[in-house]
Amino acid sequence: MRQFFNQFNKDFKQTFFNPVFFMMAGLCCSIWGFVFPRKLFEFARIAGVSPFSQGGMGGGGYNIYETVFISHLSLTHLLLLFIVPIFTMRLISEEKKLRTFDLLLTAPITSTKIVLGKFLAAYAVVLVLIFLSFLYPIMTSWFAEFNIVLLVSAYLSIALLMGVYTAIGLFSSSLSASIMLSVFLGIIFSVALHFVSLGGQLSNNPVYSSIMEYLSVSTHLDNFFRGNIVSSSVVFFFIIIGFFLFMTQRVIESSRWRSQ
Repeated sequence: MRQFFNQFNKDFKQTFFNPVFFMMAGLCCSIWGFVFPRKLFEFARIAGVSPFSQGGMGGGGYNIYETVFISHLSLTHLLLLFIVPIFTMRLISEEKKLRTFDLLLTAPITSTKIVLGKFLAAYAVVLVLIFLSFLYPIMTSWFAEFNIVLLVSAYLSIALLMGVYTAIGLFSSSLSASIMLSVFLGIIFSVALHFVSLGGQLSNNPVYSSIMEYLSVSTHLDNFFRGNIVSSSVVFFFIIIGFFLFMTQRVIESSRWRSQ
């Protein structure tokens, strides 16, 4: 267990205290700070209320959650889709490039602990960005009425999805010593998850279509965005995370075997 915490601590510090993290965090906050207030004032204008009137933005024919928050969540997802692979590229690809990965393979630590330590370190950093994103809609509770359960449920889905992206990014990082290639593969694999359902739509087989629909990320995100925290959707995200972590562990184990 000590080796695991040492691995986690090392990778977390290298990722969190890296200038790249502060650049990405600054970029995200700048974009959110520019877009979110404009969406908020646009909603207030259409709804015909003052954005700073107490409780004035929760009723009527317009819903601040669907009009403003969903847009903010979509923007958060889009930004993190590209940022997460930038964080994970350093975990293994950079170590291979700097020749420190060979030292890690000979260290008295199992491949499983290496993978879990690196994954949780990168995921913790990603959760910091998700928390920063969460501050924007939650601050509107000072002057707007909305269903907090819906918002928390939606952000839970984003957190789970980013866990998937982090696991994919770690796997991509294990495949090559090229940093740019690992970033590219991480983005491609992550985007591909959203198009799995297309295979089911093109098939006349109802069983195959239902399987493809279950494997589609969009199906499970819709449940969370509607406030339905379905156990099967939670299990789905954990299965995908576990699959890519297992694949990463096998790649590292293979590298360790070849180095002997």
